[in-house]
Amino acid sequence: MKKFMMIVIGLLLSFQMLQANQIEKTVVLNAGYNAVQFDANVTLEELKNKIGAKNLLNIQGAGQGSTYKKQYVDDGLEFLNSFTQTEAGKAFWFKVVEDVNFTYMADKQVNNKVIALGEGWSFIGAMIPLTLEEMKSQLGEDNLLIIQGAGQGSTYKKEYVDNGTPFLNSFTAFEVGKGYWVKVASPATLSFVFNLDKIAKDNAGNSAELTRTIGGEVYTVRVYSDREPTTIPSQGTMAIYGNLNGNPLSISFNDTYPEGTRFQVKVFDVEGKEMVRSDIANFTTEPIEFDDIEFEIPCISRADLEVKIANDEDVTQVNTGCITEVGLHSLVYGLNNEGDRYYTDSFNNGCSNISNTIGLTNPFWGNPDNFILDYSHGGANNLDEVNGIVEENGLGYPNSGTVDFNCNESSNDILTDFNVNKDGITDSLHEHDDWSAINIIFSRTYSGSLGITNKLSQNMSKVEHPVWNDIQEVSREPSIKIPTVRATK
Repeated sequence: MKKFMMIVIGLLLSFQMLQANQIEKTVVLNAGYNAVQFDANVTLEELKNKIGAKNLLNIQGAGQGSTYKKQYVDDGLEFLNSFTQTEAGKAFWFKVVEDVNFTYMADKQVNNKVIALGEGWSFIGAMIPLTLEEMKSQLGEDNLLIIQGAGQGSTYKKEYVDNGTPFLNSFTAFEVGKGYWVKVASPATLSFVFNLDKIAKDNAGNSAELTRTIGGEVYTVRVYSDREPTTIPSQGTMAIYGNLNGNPLSISFNDTYPEGTRFQVKVFDVEGKEMVRSDIANFTTEPIEFDDIEFEIPCISRADLEVKIANDEDVTQVNTGCITEVGLHSLVYGLNNEGDRYYTDSFNNGCSNISNTIGLTNPFWGNPDNFILDYSHGGANNLDEVNGIVEENGLGYPNSGTVDFNCNESSNDILTDFNVNKDGITDSLHEHDDWSAINIIFSRTYSGSLGITNKLSQNMSKVEHPVWNDIQEVSREPSIKIPTVRATK
């Protein structure tokens, strides 16, 4: 049972972790013009499908080779369109007839990005929520002339500050996923930081970190920041919270980091290899929260899995997705406790000699997450009650574990003329093929009736004319309105 569960978990982990480095992005377009930044290359055809070919009027990027107009298509001049796809990190103007939202998949940003701004105007996409003060620091307070986004609340002009009317400025920070026009007096670079490299300090001045055991392996979870705390050591602590592979996590550190400090959580294996990192979290108020992070648990070999099971270790989070050289039953049967159900069924809760040492593995009264009810495939070797049941062969599957059928605390016996199923007859026992015998009964009637039930006796009834495996199409009839009947005298 336990190993069958591992197969399922392994497949699920393999599927889920393949998606761990990608995230779903949502684009919100309002009727009219929208300045949008993309984190992936989305083709024109995909955009038409998501937005609607009739709804998408214009796409305009900065420079040549970035124009699409529906009017050109309608006029038979489609060759004038040069736009083929968005470009990760770039911004584009979109014009649509009606409001529309759509999603696309993008790789998570892990490396810092640097954008070169030439003298004058540049159209850039907001990859992180840079504040006005951060942009002034990077571009130069006197060099940054104008920031202009789409809509209200997205304007900054240096001349307003110089003229004593800074209240006319409404821009405070980039909105991720939007596009902005930025004007500078001289060439400059703008950095978007996705990777912090300063190890955050705890209140004693040590590295702010802890260890977690995931999938049977030990990992170090460490906090990074973009600046140093004001005082080391500190008298108190604050913490960053989030989830790692679905489990809650909090790490405490020095409480004298100034407001505005950025933090990032990274996970390392025992060899110091970085497995995953969170997005950057800005310290504005406590508690500080990082986005949920997941990483692929390295695949375990079959030999290592067998060792963990033999040592009764928790293997519920082990990734068995790499174990492909064996079939299902060689993993299902192979437990040191293979005969647990047999002992319980035949000897009233276990053999009298060994009931204290062998109990049910993942019993139905235990954790429901671990209990699995499986069907047999009919592929096991026969149990020959007459000529000899070989206890070392267990239940007869490849890699089966031993079963002490006669309960004498030895699993090396060959039992002849032994009635293993206690039916009073020695014979050759065959495993039933449960899976092939499954037959789904389906009924045409809305009530679920399978036919006419005739009661044959007090304890037996028979269903006449059941409908087996009915796959007929259902014809849906339109509803009708029944006219009101009025009584007349």
